[in-house]
Amino acid sequence: MRELTDAQALELQVIENVQRVDVHALDEAQGYAALIDLQPDTYTVESIASRVGRSPAYVSGRLRLIQLIAEAKQAFYEDKLTVAHAFEIARLQPNDQRRALQECFPQYRNAAAILKDKKAEATTVRELRAWIEREIHLDLTNAPFDSLSRSPAEVHLIVKWNSF
Repeated sequence: MRELTDAQALELQVIENVQRVDVHALDEAQGYAALIDLQPDTYTVESIASRVGRSPAYVSGRLRLIQLIAEAKQAFYEDKLTVAHAFEIARLQPNDQRRALQECFPQYRNAAAILKDKKAEATTVRELRAWIEREIHLDLTNAPFDSLSRSPAEVHLIVKWNSF
């Protein structure tokens, strides 16, 4: 028997969990985040990706899911949202996440009603993306530039550049 440090034990646990078929994406993300929090100099997105046999983009995407607001996490855990919905929502600011979650379930009044209904079904990811593009990315009211003094082409380029 070999003694392990806390970091080594956690790493083995995360690797074992990732290899399970039924691990939830949020649980996977929390495992990666725990490694990074424990030893940020040792565990980077790239080193974790190498250790678990995934691409850095995959690990980074999973880590982004941690940014979901509580209601969206719960809807995701309860399979009311797909991983694609969760990725789209996680990219947004918390207030916009609330709006996006509500937009996924337009027939419900609030997140509590969504979570209460076992049969709640989200709109398609394509519809969610279109809504985000239309209602959030092109909302110029809080733009960090004067949208009235710019041509539509300039505004489009600035908005596209700032959405990355």
